[in-house]
Amino acid sequence: MRTGIQGTGAGEQEIDDSVLLRKTEVAQLLKVSVRTVENLTARGAIPAPIRLGKFSPRWVRADLIAALGGLQGSAAGCSR
Repeated sequence: MRTGIQGTGAGEQEIDDSVLLRKTEVAQLLKVSVRTVENLTARGAIPAPIRLGKFSPRWVRADLIAALGGLQGSAAGCSR
């Protein structure tokens, strides 16, 4: 089982989708602010985090990638 970042040769890195991400890392992945991550989670637009402790929420990278596909699909059909 792979965890974290694995070297693939020639200086490249491969990221395992089972990696747990912090809130700031989720914000970077989604290219949004930390507050937007909190809002998306509260609305149910992205999966709820796994709680490693009271102040340690973590998101599974693969779950976020799957949710991104849903967000992009719903945004395409959305009109304002």
